[in-house]
Order: sequence, then structure tokens, then C-alpha cells
Amino acid sequence: MKRLGLLLIMIAHVFCCYSNNEHRTDSLLKRLETEQVDSNKADIFRRLYRLTVNSEPEKAKYFLEQGLTLSRKAGLLKREAIFLNGLGEYYRRKGDFKQAVSFYMQSLALCQTHKFRLEESWAFNNLGEVARMKGDYTTALKQYQQSLRIKEELNDQKAVSSTLNNIGLIFLEQKKYKEALLYFERSLETRAKLGLRDQLATNYTNIGRIYYESGNYLLALQYFQKSLELDREFNMPDEVMMDLNNISEMYVHLGKRDSALIIIREALKIAIELGDTYTETLIRVNVGDQLMERGDDKEAIVHYERAISLGEHSGFRELLKDAYRALSELYYKWGDHEKAFTLHQQYTILKDSIYNAENLRIGNEMQVKYETEKKNKALTAKKADAEVAVAENKKRSLERNMMLGGVGLGIALAIFVFRSFRQQQRNNKMLQEQKEIIEEKQREILDSIRYARRIQQSLMPTEKNISRHISRTKS
Repeated sequence: MKRLGLLLIMIAHVFCCYSNNEHRTDSLLKRLETEQVDSNKADIFRRLYRLTVNSEPEKAKYFLEQGLTLSRKAGLLKREAIFLNGLGEYYRRKGDFKQAVSFYMQSLALCQTHKFRLEESWAFNNLGEVARMKGDYTTALKQYQQSLRIKEELNDQKAVSSTLNNIGLIFLEQKKYKEALLYFERSLETRAKLGLRDQLATNYTNIGRIYYESGNYLLALQYFQKSLELDREFNMPDEVMMDLNNISEMYVHLGKRDSALIIIREALKIAIELGDTYTETLIRVNVGDQLMERGDDKEAIVHYERAISLGEHSGFRELLKDAYRALSELYYKWGDHEKAFTLHQQYTILKDSIYNAENLRIGNEMQVKYETEKKNKALTAKKADAEVAVAENKKRSLERNMMLGGVGLGIALAIFVFRSFRQQQRNNKMLQEQKEIIEEKQREILDSIRYARRIQQSLMPTEKNISRHISRTKS
């Protein structure tokens, strides 16, 4: 009963989201009837495309075509590039890669001519998506790298997070799980910081795939269920079908085969309804694998052959490889060794072309780029530390210079005082010498006076002689 209640709640939520989108679509269409400004009309067509791209792809295509016609007529070049890119997205989802690349290239040329840098990065990213889906990882990595470089120059962290995720997918396909996890976690961290909750499901899915490839099926299932919960919340049917496909695979590995088959058939139904031939091809291969394990070889062949038909028409090399391998095993099991050998040869050719040395070389270059980025960050931190150290050295140097200046000033002052003291000593000595000369002169004068006085006294009669002389006179 609890599961039934939860299912009803989910269905009601999806229905409410769909009804809400339908209401918003009707509202925008009414605005379109009265809008007179061409640029505003183009923006309305773009919003209508976004509202219908997941649920009604043919309507979305119509809005893109109308927006493109209007933009060309009104000379709205940037909007023209955006609508061309949107049409490329439509055909990519349909599996018509030739048409998709044509529209992406038109958008790219327009962006490069008029320097619409952000839109140029989108075009490179989407060209990389096509190459990845075709199994051309060499081209995919180059396109993603171009896209990432522009987004980093523009400091568009939201767009950077998307391309980081896509590069992680390339490493995942090449089974370089450590490198893939680094890119997925960088993307997840960036989106979480930016509050892009509706985009976290993609990162959960891809991290789940790594744990799946590593054999940790229970942990992988938990990540896939997180992704499913978010995709249902935000009404993303194309992502829901992938979540269901992934959860089905985990149930197979955990021994819940009946539940796995029910879930994957639900995913296949959504893919057919959306007209998503790539995902339909992928899911048919997985349905075939499950049926073959259950011993239902005839129905498995139906799905494998349909997958090969879709894959050969659209160039899904990676999926074709898996379908060829599975059919080869089935025909070998039935004793049709000639057909099994032919299919195995086709599988081997595709496998070798996908995982060639050039792909691995490019992957290594991307890893070197990532390691270089890490080193650059470390160098930046080291440079900051060095700048702090330089500042500290300057401070210490200034303090030392001030101290030396103080010491120098003290020495100069000491020299000045010493010289003044010496000069004072010389002056004092000179004064002493002059004093001594004066005193000597004074002594000489006094001596002369004393000498003259003695002579004078010797010439003058003494008081006794005078008295004696007076006495004689009286006698």
C-alpha cells in the first residue's frame, strides 16, 4: 500500500508539472499574438521551445523554426545562432547526426563571425556531444576542450560545470574511472555551489555509473535513485527513462530480474514516445541482454536486430558494437558459427576503431591538462605564500634598515659629541695655556714689583737710622 501511495503521489506530481507547463505554454502563445517587438517575439519562441523540448519535441521543433525565420528576417544574429543550435539539439535527439552537425556548424560559424563567445562555446559543446554519441572520442574531447576554454575565459561557472561533466563521460567511456570521477565531482561541486539543483541528477547518474563499472552495485543504485527522484521532481521524462534503464541494470546485478525487466520496458516505452532513437537503441540492447539471460533468445534477437537497424542508420557505433557482440554470442550458442564469426568481426572492427591509440593519447593530454590545472593552483597558492614572505622580508628589511639607520645616527651623534668634546678639550687646553701665560706674566710683574720695592727699600733709610740721626743732631 505504501508503494502504491508513493506511485500515485509521483504520478500526480508529474501530471501537475505537465499541466503547469501546458498553462505556461498557452499563456506565452497569447502573448505572442499581441507582441509587436521582433526581439521579444523571438524570446517567446525560445521560451516555448524550452517548455516543450522534453514532452513535445515536434512542437519544440516548430517553435525553433518559427524563431529562426523571425530572427533572420529581423537581423537578430545572436538569436539566429541560438535557434540554429536548438535545431541541432532536436536532430541530435532524433539520432539524425548529419542534420544535427549541419545546424551546429551554422551556429558556430555565425558565432565566430560576430564574436558571440558564449553561444560559440555551446556549439563546440554540442558538436562534442554528437561525436561522443557516435563513439568518436578523439573529436569529442577536442570539441569539449574548445568549449571549456571559452567558458573559463568568460568565467561562466554554470556552463563550465556542464562541460566538466561531459569530459568526465569521455573518460568513463574509456574506462578511466579515476579521472572520470574527478571531473564528475568537480562538476557536482560547482553546481551545488551555484544552487543548480535541477542539474545535480546528471552528476548523480554519472557517479553511479562509475560505481556500477567498479562492481559496487548497491552504491550505484543509490545514486541512480537520487537522480530519478530529482528528474521526476523537475518533470524530465528523457532523463527519467535513463534513470529507469540504469536502475533496471542494478536490479539485474542484485538478482531482482523480474523487477528489472518491468522497469526497463517502462524506459523503452518512454524512449519510443519521445522519438529518442539513440536511447531507444541503447535500451533495446539492454532489454535484449536481460531476455537472453532469462533464456528468451527469440525476443532478445528482435531487440538486438532493431538496435542494429537504428544504429546503422544513425551511426551509433558504441551501441552497434554491443549489439554485434550480443548477437554473435547468441548465434554461436545456436551453432550458427559462420554468422557468429561475421558478427564478431564487425564487433572487433568497431571496438578497435573506438578505442584506438589516438583516443588514449587525447585522453592522456586531457589528464595532463587537469594535472597542470592542479599544479597551477598549487603554484598560485605558493606564489601567494611567496608574496607574503616577500612582504615579511620587506618588513624585516625595513625594520633592519631603520635599526641600522638608528645605529648610524647614534654613531654619527657619538662622533659629533666626541669631536665636540675633543674640540672643547682643545679649547680648554688653549684657555689653560693662555691662563698659564697670563699667570706667568702676572707672576713676572709681581716679581718685578717686589724686586723694585726691595731696591727702593734698600735705598731709603730705615726708621731706626732716621731716629739715630735725629738723636745725633740734638746732641
